[in-house]
Parts: sequence; structure tokens; C-alpha cells
Amino acid sequence: MSLKLEKIRVNLQGNEILHNINLNVEKGEFISLLGPSGCGKSTLLKSIAGLNDLEEGKIILFGEEIQDIVPEKRGTVIVFQDLRLFPHLSVEKNISFSMDLKKVPKKQQKEIVKKLLKDVQLEGFENRRIREMSGGQLQRVALARALASNPKILLLDEPFSGLDEKLREEMGKLVKKLQRENKMTMILVTHDKKEALQLSDKIALMLHGDIIQYDTPYNMYRYPVSMEVADYFGRNNYLSGVVKDKIFKNEYFETKCDLNDGNYKAMIRSSSILINEEKDDFKIKNIVYLGDFVEIILGNNKKEILVKSSSDILNSDKFKINNKVGINIKEDEICYFEDCKEVCL
Repeated sequence: MSLKLEKIRVNLQGNEILHNINLNVEKGEFISLLGPSGCGKSTLLKSIAGLNDLEEGKIILFGEEIQDIVPEKRGTVIVFQDLRLFPHLSVEKNISFSMDLKKVPKKQQKEIVKKLLKDVQLEGFENRRIREMSGGQLQRVALARALASNPKILLLDEPFSGLDEKLREEMGKLVKKLQRENKMTMILVTHDKKEALQLSDKIALMLHGDIIQYDTPYNMYRYPVSMEVADYFGRNNYLSGVVKDKIFKNEYFETKCDLNDGNYKAMIRSSSILINEEKDDFKIKNIVYLGDFVEIILGNNKKEILVKSSSDILNSDKFKINNKVGINIKEDEICYFEDCKEVCL
């Protein structure tokens, strides 16, 4: 176990921001703290780093309780969104700053800096001034400086949020590459769902100061523990129905399921619905073109359905607004909720 959080509670300015947080992180894992603004994810990251005091709880790093240890001696390094580089120093001096404090020999510092610059794809930038560099280059310098401290765990507080989409994706790939090569434990704070799904070994989804679900990206998307978790990853369709004798039925479909008798909501993602041009249960109300995909709103006098489909469907003459179509559902991708408790096929 790399990091273990036990019953973490944090109060800031009289308000309880984190409520009884528990989390286990294995050595070498890449974890994302995902959630909307104000959910407590940055507060949790700063608490691990020692920048927030705990009201209650334990932080155990490689078997050692560190909640009462000062930040600089914890073995954690945090990279902030604003990077906090020294503008008057060269790239080399920024990266070697922590090594200077530890009195690492100058020759060894230069060797480490050279290697780190190669790792972050900035070879030959040793003497470049910080103010002379682009945003993407600054991100790489900040990452190299953090790695120069040889942390037990690297904490990333939305460091890529100021970058454009292309640079953000490049930095994500670079960080993931370095994490895998160095088998380093990393925790990333992000509100970007795509980023969390692509980079993480596990995601801790935070809402209202609690971790609602902690799981692999696949399991979190495929097996959400609640409708709140399901809806965080996008708009979904909910069709009410009844289960009797292991059969779920509603007016649009029926399917076998391993559920007790009762009333359920079937949660169906827009990508789990196929257009059936041989049926006429719904009218095509709107089509939004998104390049490779289209989002389609189907409706009748009872229900609206959101469908995500390949844009190739636009080649069909029958596929026009106000025309009628039906739906087929990928039944093995349905999740069922009863009283906000989820059971999946």
C-alpha cells in the first residue's frame, strides 16, 4: 500500500469540507480525484501534502503516519495550476532548487537536470529563462522540478487546466508515460471526465465532500453505484419498468435480468441505443452534428430519448427531422436502479 487515508475530516473557516474520507492507493497507481468545483478534491490533495490541518483522521504513506509531519518532510510534492516557478531563474536553476536545499553536489545536480529535461522533452533548455517559455514548456519544467525532489508520491492539482486541448492531451500522455516508466504513485485533481477516464488506473469521484465511488474507469462508467454517478459522465435515458420472474418490462422493450421483483428504472446511455428505421415509436425532433457522431433527440407524447450514433446515419434518406423511427437497445449495457440503489446485469 502506497497511501492510505482513514476517516479524513477537514474544516475550513468553520465549514466541514471533507466528511469521513477513506481511500487506499497502491504503489505505482495513477489516481484521479474527479468532481465538480467545490466538491473538496483540491482540499483533499492539499491535506495529503500537509497544507491543510485535519480535524480528524490518519494519512499513512508507505506505512508511516504523516498527518503530524511538516509538509517538506512528508515525501509528497504538489504541482499547482499556477506552477509557482521562479521567473528570474533559468530552467536548470528552477529544476535544481530542491536539490540545492538538500545540498546535492553540483555535478550530480547537472546530471539529474539533464536526464529530467530529456524525460520531459526539453533537452538543451537548461539556460532558458522561464519568462521566455511557452505555457506547455512551463508545464514540463514544473513537472521536472517536482520529479527532481524524488517524491514518494506526486500530487497534481489541475496543472493542465490552463492549456488548450491539444497541449493538455500531450501533457497527459507525457505524465502517464513518466508515471509508468518510474512506477510512481500519482494523484491528479481534475474536473475533466475524459482526462480522468484516459489517464487513471482508478478514479475517486467526489461530490459534496465525499468519495461517492472509487473504482477503475471502466467499472465506474459501466457500473455506476447511483444515478448521480451515472449522470456525472453525461446525460442518460431512464425508462421505468417492472421486474417479474427475472424479466424487466416496459412499453418499449423487455429483457432478462437477475433482479428481484419490483419497480426499477433502466439507465441507458445514449450510445447504447440503436436507431431502427423499421419502427415508428418516436419522431425525430432534433439532430446535432458532432463530426464523427450525431446526437439525436427522439420523442413521442410520453418520452424523449437521447441517442448518440455514427454520423453515417445521416446518409439515410429516411433519417430526417419529423420522420418516425424506433429504437433497439443494447440490453447488456443497461443498469437498473431501485430506490437509488443500483444493480447491473
